[in-house]
Amino acid sequence: MMKWDKKVRILLKDRPVSWLARECDIPQTTLSQSLNEGVGLNPYRGVDIAEALGVSAHWLFDDSKDMDDVEYLERPTTESDLRRRRVKSAVDFFNDDSPEL
Repeated sequence: MMKWDKKVRILLKDRPVSWLARECDIPQTTLSQSLNEGVGLNPYRGVDIAEALGVSAHWLFDDSKDMDDVEYLERPTTESDLRRRRVKSAVDFFNDDSPEL
């Protein structure tokens, strides 16, 4: 069992939280508070975080899955591929009985 905040810290590796905040257009203080205090995020932000880290949102926020079960995403080759994948990720995430963020 692994919470999303621990997964994020592992996936960040040597990158600072400020990098992830910029990538997701989330105020750094908001993201830091969520990571440090386990405060939930807007689900759309959760999808953005997963995308920036290259993993599925479903895997990231499913506490029953750990790093051995990681679901990496293929990097899109075009802007159109990126938009299509983001829409699919969001639809899949919101249509699933995923845990609350």
